[in-house]
Amino acid sequence: RLYVISVPELKPGGPLEMLTKTMTAALIMYHPDMEKEHGGGNVVVEKVNQAATASGVTRQELTDWSNAIKKRFHDDNFPSSPRNQDQPADIEYLAKQIANLQRMYYAEKANNKKLQAEMSQNNAIYESLVQELRERDRLDKIRDQRDTRRDSMLEAILSHHNIPIPGNDAPTSGAKRSRIASPSNSTISTIASPPSLSTSSHSLPTGETIGAAATLVTAA
Repeated sequence: RLYVISVPELKPGGPLEMLTKTMTAALIMYHPDMEKEHGGGNVVVEKVNQAATASGVTRQELTDWSNAIKKRFHDDNFPSSPRNQDQPADIEYLAKQIANLQRMYYAEKANNKKLQAEMSQNNAIYESLVQELRERDRLDKIRDQRDTRRDSMLEAILSHHNIPIPGNDAPTSGAKRSRIASPSNSTISTIASPPSLSTSSHSLPTGETIGAAATLVTAA
């Protein structure tokens, strides 16, 4: 009675029967709103009222059906929404949801900005540490070069006077030779103390030569 179905698929038992039921439910759900907004003279409103009267459905029953369908629609689609059928309430609910999403967005944006600042700070600390390690490595190379030159000078002096090089009597294959002892300790003692070399197979130079050698070692 509500409308004449001329499409076989939309008739009861057809593959599109559910579409017909959905359209009918939508007409009943919004009927009170349509009647309130457009009046009883509206073509759609008048057609629904006529079909209800012809089917023995009172206006109150039609309104109750409308409210029941609207409630089910809200429960299925807006589970957290206030359970009333006022359109302003739905708009207010959606506005609150949008406001909450905006707050979450700006909070996340601020958090990302904070994380980026921390990452920049950590990168700066990392670069500073890298520079410090590079500087330490450079200073270590300078000290190694200085020690190498000092060792070479001491080796030349000791070799010139046929004095054994401390720490180099029995070199180990594949191992780095130990550095020559500091001139202020064993080397000067070896040069300046003839009795300690009395068992050596090397002949010692004269006292003047020893004093000159000690002077050279001290200067180095």
